[in-house]
Amino acid sequence: MAGQSFWVRGLVLRKTKLGESDLIVELLNDEGCLVRAVAKGARKPKSSFASRLELGNSVELLCASGRGLAIVQECRLVSARMGLRQDYDRLVCTEVLLELLSKCAQEDLPQPKLLAVAEAALDALAAAPAAAALGLLAAAFLKVLAFVGLRPELRRCVVCGRPAAGATRFSDFEGGVVCAECGSRVEARFYPAEVLSAAAFLLHTPFAQIAEAPVASEAAREVLQMAASLAQMHLDFTLRSLRML
Repeated sequence: MAGQSFWVRGLVLRKTKLGESDLIVELLNDEGCLVRAVAKGARKPKSSFASRLELGNSVELLCASGRGLAIVQECRLVSARMGLRQDYDRLVCTEVLLELLSKCAQEDLPQPKLLAVAEAALDALAAAPAAAALGLLAAAFLKVLAFVGLRPELRRCVVCGRPAAGATRFSDFEGGVVCAECGSRVEARFYPAEVLSAAAFLLHTPFAQIAEAPVASEAAREVLQMAASLAQMHLDFTLRSLRML
């Protein structure tokens, strides 16, 4: 028997098939928590849920609590972001970001700014030129890590605190760039100075400005690798979707 009804506003992160025609939908809600609910009949051709529950859509769900997962009773589309599905690069970048959010968010741990940064990143990704996609994804990756407590230090040596302009080493363990003097005392990986400079730009710059002045694709890829390595070290996960880039 259905229980009390409640509204959930959030971002569709993942869908899992259930039975012959149902879906389990995973959302990032406006408190930055994961919410899972069952959308009955969502895989039927004539279901009103099908197009509204696309990955990367922002929705409002009316759910009824039950013994297990909540049941979706109504779905209102807030934003479809059709541009995310216009080309392969944007589609894959979207999958990577949604997987990252699914890994970082938790059911009972509010992270209030997480939904806002996720939706801002997806809005920018949907509207920006395809050439900016990798840079926007790298920026979103760094910003999400920062909001969940893993903000990399990219402007000062993470060991001694001195300005690190021109630094070429990054320590996953310490969580930031390392100057030449401290580089011999900690384990750190080499990156070209322009890659670490690009990482600092992407972390500290709004998405709209990044879209207008996209970083080089190769630099963005290296920033993504750096962020993924940092996440693996401290949060203990890898992203399978990164292999598609």
